Amino acid sequence: KQFLKGLYFRLFKVPGISPLLYEMHTDSHDPNAMAEFNPEGWIRSYLNVADLMKLKKDIKGIYGTSWFYDPQLENISPRLNYVRKTFTDNGGDTFYLGPSESARVDALTKSPTRNKLYNEGRYIPTDYLIIWSRKDLLNWANKVRNHRLNEK
Repeated sequence: KQFLKGLYFRLFKVPGISPLLYEMHTDSHDPNAMAEFNPEGWIRSYLNVADLMKLKKDIKGIYGTSWFYDPQLENISPRLNYVRKTFTDNGGDTFYLGPSESARVDALTKSPTRNKLYNEGRYIPTDYLIIWSRKDLLNWANKVRNHRLNEK
């Protein structure tokens, strides 16, 4: 099922022989980056990426890999839902990659809840790939900007 979903995404959402995608990365050791790790910070980041895409027409979308895109977090760490949901509610998609040592370390470092569930065998930090096409990201950015203008 995931193969077919990925094939569809690749053929129709980010077409081309070798599409150029921006890679999203969050350095959890950078205090300035972490100060932006909140819903409004992510929105600002995505809006900035949308502005870059308007200038760089060859960029087909964005992607990233992390444990915090894991759908399990909806129940385990609901305050992090916005990270994945912004993508998935607006045309992006997630793809299972699997557990990793870096996912384990990063997911458990600052959360007593995730640590407890991990130690009980009820949570395994798992990496997911997330991809958001250019078209869907730009549509989302336009909706957000229009909504903000209407609020004023």
